[in-house]
Amino acid sequence: MAGDIGSGQERRSVAETAGVEPPRSPEELRRRFSAWWWPATQMAVAAGLAWLLAHEFLDSPGGYGPITAIVAMGLGRERRIWRSVVMIGGLLLGTAVAELAGAALGIGWWQVGVILGVSGLAAGLLFDKELAVTYATINAVVLHSIPGSEGWVPTRLLDGALGVLSALVVTFVIAPSRPRRQLAARLRTVADAAADGLETSADQLRLDATDRDPQAARAASARIDRELGRVDGTEEHALDLARWAPLRRRNRGAVEGLVDSSASLVQSLTTASTIVRLADRAIVNGAVIGGGLLDGVDRAVTTIRTLVRDIIDESPPDEGVADDCRAAIDALMSKRNDRAVVIAIQEEVRGLLDDLIDIADDLVSDDSEHLSESTSTREATVDGVRFGNAAS
Repeated sequence: MAGDIGSGQERRSVAETAGVEPPRSPEELRRRFSAWWWPATQMAVAAGLAWLLAHEFLDSPGGYGPITAIVAMGLGRERRIWRSVVMIGGLLLGTAVAELAGAALGIGWWQVGVILGVSGLAAGLLFDKELAVTYATINAVVLHSIPGSEGWVPTRLLDGALGVLSALVVTFVIAPSRPRRQLAARLRTVADAAADGLETSADQLRLDATDRDPQAARAASARIDRELGRVDGTEEHALDLARWAPLRRRNRGAVEGLVDSSASLVQSLTTASTIVRLADRAIVNGAVIGGGLLDGVDRAVTTIRTLVRDIIDESPPDEGVADDCRAAIDALMSKRNDRAVVIAIQEEVRGLLDDLIDIADDLVSDDSEHLSESTSTREATVDGVRFGNAAS
């Protein structure tokens, strides 16, 4: 079939191989729109600002500045200060290599290859970052090979610098995102990915071996890993906004609190990814899974959705959350299986439920301590007022 890779049970679509998932429902489309409309708007403003600055102050066509602004924005949640510093380094290095090599070697097909290789190697040695290597090589080749770029062209360098500056100004001054809301959205997304993956795996394992879809758990695992890989960048960018954006500095405590309170949950979701990958093996091998184990997976799904909501809302979970997880552990461990993959799933599910119990208990404990501190503060204030009145 056209557009497929492999054959039989291992057949995968090109979209799955590339990690691309088209929206499958109106809800998914709305979620994606909510996640991406603001970064796209920031990118548009930054590109327009870079063009305006280049046109007004450099008397330049301004084409290179918007390109640099777009790359600096990255349309993502990663650290844009770090990204911009690395880009400036790559920009300077690429310009230097292009000018020095161009003056010595001239212009031609092999000269372009040499300049690209030297730029990439130099950026790798100096910065050890893929972004710096990519941007140094792109800048060097563009500067060297585009007609009219022969010789020293400082405008190109200034255009790039203005593009990076525009990206930073838009990100941190003109239109900064709300860092806590941004981080909360990422946490919901990764928790949904983990819960959906576990749910899909359990549903597949409840089917007869001949009715199972061997691609379902595999795609779910890839989605979980992809979303987990984005969490660190989102946290770092949210913290940068809270530290450096004048309009968002009052959110610093809230952002740091959410990062701290969600750390254990995010770590536990790596276990969910492991469970889904093991489930994929069980699905392919036709393993029979007991109801107690699958009920434990269902309990983990419900608890993940509950805890991420409570962490974001800064509210303690219901008292029964941890007890339900403990009951699920007792049920899934009451029956053993001789198959290695089933035993592995059983141990991972038990470990995930143990982690979720610890998280729930910590949230309850933190809420109790906060309530105790608030009560002590109010009592101290009342005593102070009474003492002052008595003294007067």
